[in-house]
Amino acid sequence: MESIENSVLCKNGNLKTVLWNSSNIYDKDYVNHLATIAQGQDITERKQAQEKILKTIIETEEKERARFAKDLHDGLGTLLSSINIYLSLIKSGNIEETEKQNMINFAKGLIGEAILNTKEIANNLKPNIINRFGLISSIKSFCEKINKTGAINISFYSDIKNEIKKELEVTLFMITKELINNTLKHASACNININLIYNGDLLTLTYKDNGIGFDTNKIINQEETNGMGIQNIISRIKALNGTCKMESNNEDGTKVIIEI
Repeated sequence: MESIENSVLCKNGNLKTVLWNSSNIYDKDYVNHLATIAQGQDITERKQAQEKILKTIIETEEKERARFAKDLHDGLGTLLSSINIYLSLIKSGNIEETEKQNMINFAKGLIGEAILNTKEIANNLKPNIINRFGLISSIKSFCEKINKTGAINISFYSDIKNEIKKELEVTLFMITKELINNTLKHASACNININLIYNGDLLTLTYKDNGIGFDTNKIINQEETNGMGIQNIISRIKALNGTCKMESNNEDGTKVIIEI
């Protein structure tokens, strides 16, 4: 079975997005091709809802990037510039010893403030929802927001009751969001199932969608140069000494098993 999307112009002038699923029919010996059967499904509303979700996600990410850039420029950038001025004056040798010592103390104070500023920026990069509610509630909340659009149905289950390290929580949350975003962008899926299970020393995240799938080797090789998407997920997992197994095709969708 093959799947393909295209736009169809209706008689009333409206443009619809149609998902076509085609199957080939052969003779009893499976040698001669007799016919091809194709069935079209109107997915216009689903695509529009997906586009709305993606637009919101992109706008949020852009706002975060802008805020991060402003924090660097207005906070850390200003402090480093001030430190540089003090060091240049000290290096010039055109100041008295007492004033030189004062400038050194001022520079030390600014360095301490720059370190504190850096820590604050780093903390702001972490999803605040994780710090407030923890991993499980954060994933549930994110899935519920997506489900309310009606574009896709996401079911999430976890048996984790004990606390896990914040670093691991943040990474798993970012990975889950990345997988959901990939499905919304590329898979034309209507269902996503996510299970997060803790068994002894093994934490397993199983992600499954019923989309059109993709060539895992091709996508990973294409992304090696920029470290984004799937490659980014794999890099995050490797950093935690975990493993990632991906299976994907146009009949069964995509399945990802992450073990840490």
